[in-house]
Amino acid sequence: MMSTFAFSDTIITTLPDSPASLFITHTFAIFNVLLCLSIVWRLFTFQRKGARHRLAGGVVAMLLMVFYMWTPFQFVLGRVAIVDWATVGINCIVFIAIFRARGNVMQLFKS
Repeated sequence: MMSTFAFSDTIITTLPDSPASLFITHTFAIFNVLLCLSIVWRLFTFQRKGARHRLAGGVVAMLLMVFYMWTPFQFVLGRVAIVDWATVGINCIVFIAIFRARGNVMQLFKS
């Protein structure tokens, strides 16, 4: 049996109904949601500690928070997107970069 997930009358993907494939798909989705929430939390709790405020850094951080909050928001609404290992891998790299920079977006662009 195959099930089709649809959003706004467009087909997103087709998944097999086996319990193992659904478990792996939902595990990736939950892990991706946790990664996205962690990135948003770190960006939101950034403290300048006397450093200069830069408008570009604030705008980039705000856009990152909006974009990365979209995935958990959709998950809460029950619209579980299909997540592959490449998406989780890229989010892991962004997660590590943001945490190493302690949430300072401008530090990511320094040479």
